[in-house]
Amino acid sequence: MRLTNAAVSAQRLKARRKELDHLRAIQGGNKAVVENLEQFVGAQLGDHKYEDVIKENIIGIQEDYKGCKEDLEKAEEDLKSQLEGDGFAGMQKVREESVVFEETLRAAADIASRLERSSQALHASFSRQLKDIVRIHH
Repeated sequence: MRLTNAAVSAQRLKARRKELDHLRAIQGGNKAVVENLEQFVGAQLGDHKYEDVIKENIIGIQEDYKGCKEDLEKAEEDLKSQLEGDGFAGMQKVREESVVFEETLRAAADIASRLERSSQALHASFSRQLKDIVRIHH
């Protein structure tokens, strides 16, 4: 009976070593995939993480919004002074400035929408690539 137990133990040990070697090979492959993914993302974004790129753009949008708000307040003050003094010519100037301001706001909204769609697409793409990589190596 002891010889059989020793033989079984030896077989189990051999099987576990094979399994361990197999898991190490998978781990090495996964490590290589992650390194390649990091290089790919790094090449696509330079030294920036995609989250940082999105945050930078959000900061830019916030600064643009602040600038638009300040321009709007200035335009409101100008409108009040023009309505008090210039009459029809002042009203025409206000209309022209209003059109320019509306176009600026539309452009800012369009940029913000495109940025949001791009960030969602980028996130979805990275998620799909990671899922594909995990699926391939498992």
